[in-house]
Amino acid sequence: MTGAFALLGAALGLGFGMYHRLLARHTRVVGFLEAELARSVTSLVAAGESEDVEFKASARWDFDRDSVNRELEHGVVRTIAGLQNHTGGSLLLGVDDAGIIRGLQRDYQTLRRSDRDGYERFLTELVRTRLGGDVCPLVHVTFHRVGDHEICRVIVEPSSRPVYIEDHGTYRFMLRTGNSTRELDVREATEYIPRRFGTTAHNATGTKPREQLSRSILQHPSSRGSL
Repeated sequence: MTGAFALLGAALGLGFGMYHRLLARHTRVVGFLEAELARSVTSLVAAGESEDVEFKASARWDFDRDSVNRELEHGVVRTIAGLQNHTGGSLLLGVDDAGIIRGLQRDYQTLRRSDRDGYERFLTELVRTRLGGDVCPLVHVTFHRVGDHEICRVIVEPSSRPVYIEDHGTYRFMLRTGNSTRELDVREATEYIPRRFGTTAHNATGTKPREQLSRSILQHPSSRGSL
């Protein structure tokens, strides 16, 4: 009988612990989103790029080449992962590095469904396939009218686990630093990840201990440049 009560007490304690952790996370998420939404799009554009704000003229249309460039999608994924691995923030699509509003019309024209819904579906699928479906709820897509143009604001919550870009078995770890996003090398990643997330790193499908992470990152040359 004593053992049964002990098990019941342990189960109740575990349940209350999980409840309080979920409540604390909910409170943090609400606080983060309230703070982000308090910053207007026009004020973000006026302030310029920063540690938690990135501009991109487009996600698919290359204005220099005057054609579709799928490499631009990789830049979007890099920024989202970098923000998730840091403290979160906003990615503005349709605004170039100089803060000039380009709009989304060219990007819309590259999609089968050339409107807001099609664009949001495109971004959601991009995050799901490149970063993992479990991080999709951390990404919030909104649209805004600025003058004659429409732009997209991607609000990115900070992640509770490391977010990697998987590239043919190689796990690339991005981090937002200053007003750019960079890929950490093996030494930087293995030092930063335990400090930011705890002693164990996770990929999109399960646990990836530090030793495995080191081997994954070592499979490719490190990139220290910004987007």
